[in-house]
Amino acid sequence: MPLPSGTKLGAYEILAAIGAGGMGEVYRARDIKLGREVAIEESEGKPFLVMELVERETLAERIARGPLPVNEALTLSHQISEALVQKASGHCGEREEYP
Repeated sequence: MPLPSGTKLGAYEILAAIGAGGMGEVYRARDIKLGREVAIEESEGKPFLVMELVERETLAERIARGPLPVNEALTLSHQISEALVQKASGHCGEREEYP
C-alpha cells in the first residue's frame, strides 16, 4: 500500500511516490534534519533504504524523444554494462536495475 504524502519515517517526510518495482516502492522524501530531498525505497513496512535523489530523464523518456545518436547509445550501453558487472560481482545490494 503506497505511503501518502506527509507520512513520517524517522527523520524523513514522504513527499510523493516516484515509482514501484518488485522489491517495493520508491518515494521522494525530505530529510527533515538536513533540509534536503532524498529517495527512499520501502517494502511493506520493512526497514527502508535512503539514497541520494538523482533527478534525470529516464531511459524510456529519452527513447521516446527519438533515435539516439551513436555516441549517446554507446555511452548509455556502457553505463548499463558497468552497472550489470557491479551487480554480478556482488558490489550492488539492489535486486533491480533502474536505468
